[in-house]
Amino acid sequence: MTSSHSTFLKAAPRHGANTSLGACRAEAETLQQLAETLFEASSYKAEFFSQWCRTIEAFSVSTLSESVASEAELERLAMDFRRIWLNVAHQVVVDELRSPPYDHQPLLPISQSHHFIYERVVGPDEIEQRLTNQVEIQGWLHDTCLFANGLAAIVATISVLRDLRQHYQHRDSQYLQLDMFGGYFETLRLMSLMNSSDLKCCAFQDLDIVLDRFSHGESDILFLEMIAYDFKQTVIDPAKLIQAVQERPGNRPWLLILDTTLLGPTFEIEPLLQAFGDRRPEVLIDIRSGLKLDQAGLELSNVGVVRFFTPEERTKDKPTVEHIHKALISIRKIMGSGLTYAQIAALDAPWIFHPEWMSRHSTAVLENNRYTAMALKDIGGIFSAVYHPALTKLSHLSWAESPLVVIELHQSQDTDANRTFLEAVIASEIKARKLVMYLGASFGFRHHRCEILVPEGPYHYDDGSPRGFLKIAMGARSGPTMEGLITLIKDIAAYADFEALRSDYANLRLADHPIRFPNIDALRTRN
Repeated sequence: MTSSHSTFLKAAPRHGANTSLGACRAEAETLQQLAETLFEASSYKAEFFSQWCRTIEAFSVSTLSESVASEAELERLAMDFRRIWLNVAHQVVVDELRSPPYDHQPLLPISQSHHFIYERVVGPDEIEQRLTNQVEIQGWLHDTCLFANGLAAIVATISVLRDLRQHYQHRDSQYLQLDMFGGYFETLRLMSLMNSSDLKCCAFQDLDIVLDRFSHGESDILFLEMIAYDFKQTVIDPAKLIQAVQERPGNRPWLLILDTTLLGPTFEIEPLLQAFGDRRPEVLIDIRSGLKLDQAGLELSNVGVVRFFTPEERTKDKPTVEHIHKALISIRKIMGSGLTYAQIAALDAPWIFHPEWMSRHSTAVLENNRYTAMALKDIGGIFSAVYHPALTKLSHLSWAESPLVVIELHQSQDTDANRTFLEAVIASEIKARKLVMYLGASFGFRHHRCEILVPEGPYHYDDGSPRGFLKIAMGARSGPTMEGLITLIKDIAAYADFEALRSDYANLRLADHPIRFPNIDALRTRN
């Protein structure tokens, strides 16, 4: 194994979740620092946050403690901060037409804006450049293109590769073959929708099958979720990937697409590219949802990130980075899959796609979930297994991380009635213990979430019955609620079966936990 391969396989240092420094005080300081970045970027924005700044300063001085009560106040302050920024962003958009007059240049909250004819063709140039400038890899050229969301980014990428197929397909073939390994059910469905006679798309849930097909030259494009969203959170084994590349016929060019949504900005491209040596791909494309781990946990706007890399030295008939960039922009305009002006304004906050802020937030989220997985790895009772990359034989890898922990029920107990009851128990205990978390989907927030999933797609038992999971998504905020949730799951795991759980929660009524609707009249009259 060469030194470049060793770099690719090298483990990253682990720090684990740390509450010894005062998680609540650290959270308060983080929120204040987010505000300071706005003031530094545009001093006149300070007036919008003046009352918020006074409130958080008074809270930090007087009542802040390492408690769930302080966490609740911090969550409220975080959401207030989000609301104020979105109001600022929308104020500069609300007066703009979707097709501005020629003599009018629309505004952005902070960045320099530019004129556009139709909103459908507007490009987030400064935000894209912010991302592009963060990476410089010797021997490789690269650029960035943003889309309305992650799935739109995948559709556009595959569409461009189909248009450019004559540059990449084998001389004896009339089409490109794309083989995908992953588990995200919407991407699996998308592969069947994108399948065509020009670019055939096949999705697999078995990594060995995909790599075997690739190593024998049966596929031209390898599409991998580095941490598969398959609920067992399968980790791509780099040794197997490198071996497949080395065994692949030398006369077959290839392309690599990575979905790094579960890893966000923490995944490092350079070691991977260097590990391929002279068997490198013609193009490497890194796609992720930028909603999850790139926005300091405030979820301001959907956005799909596409970063693409090509070798500096290339033959004349291969598309350049500039060529691919133009093709992606053209597809984005035609499909109407770009960011709206309101999305661009929301993403104009200086901490979004800022390397330090992305690293701080995503690292905190990943470490909290690793910490949780390790704390719950030996639970039993009504639960049969806990899944997280830290609990696999590849846990030493630098990207063996995930922003969520998945817990499986015993098949004999995995019924719709039991899943519904378990969710009600969790909801009632969250309320009773006053934990600052929510029942809900997604991941990467400042707060924590959990949900019961019965996913679509190939996730079922051998007899065809649906398969359910408990998904825990720890946020960036360590402290009492995170520890409290771990304790709660351990308490539930102490029950041998659902019969025992139902016995102790005999008075629990499922109707006691309805969906909470806001006070519409109060919201409509709020200034």
